[in-house]
Amino acid sequence: MEKTPSLSSIFGFTKFTIFLGFFIVLSSSFTRQVMNFIKDFLGEKGFLTFVGFVLLACGILFLFFLVKAQTNLAQRAVFIIIASLGLFLTWQIELPAERIHILEFAALGWLASRDAFKNKRKIVAVGHVIIFTFFFGFLDEGFQAILPYRYYDLRDIVFNYLGALWGLMLFLLT
Repeated sequence: MEKTPSLSSIFGFTKFTIFLGFFIVLSSSFTRQVMNFIKDFLGEKGFLTFVGFVLLACGILFLFFLVKAQTNLAQRAVFIIIASLGLFLTWQIELPAERIHILEFAALGWLASRDAFKNKRKIVAVGHVIIFTFFFGFLDEGFQAILPYRYYDLRDIVFNYLGALWGLMLFLLT
C-alpha cells in the first residue's frame, strides 16, 4: 500500500515547526487572557521583566545556534546587529500583542527556514518558507476573526510577515 505524503514530507518542514504554526494559531484564542493573568499576578513591571527574560532566553538560544553553525566573526557580528535591531524595533511597538506577533513569527520563520533549506536550492526554500508563514499568518488572523472577543486586523498580518522575514534573514546569516 502506498503511503499518502504528509505536509512535512512534501515541503520538508518538521512536525515541530508545523506544530508551532498551529500552536500560534490556536493560542490566539487565549493569549490575551494569559497575558492579563500574568499582569495581574506580577504587575505591569513584573510582566515586562517576565517578557524580558523570555526574550533573553530566546536570544541565548539563537546565539547557541549561531555558535553551532560555525559562522565566522563577521557573520556573527551581522547576526547580532540584525537580531538586536529587530528586538529594539519590536520593543518600540506600543501594543504587546503586536510585539508577540513579530516574535512568534520570527521564531516560526527561522524554524521553517532551517527545515526548508536542508535539501532544497535557496530560491525554492525561500519560496516554501514564504508560503508556509503566509499560510499560518493568514490562518492566525482568520481564526481570530471568528472568535467573539478577538478581531481580524490586517496590520497583524503585516507584523506576522515582518517577523517571519526577520526569522528568515537571521537564518540566512547562520
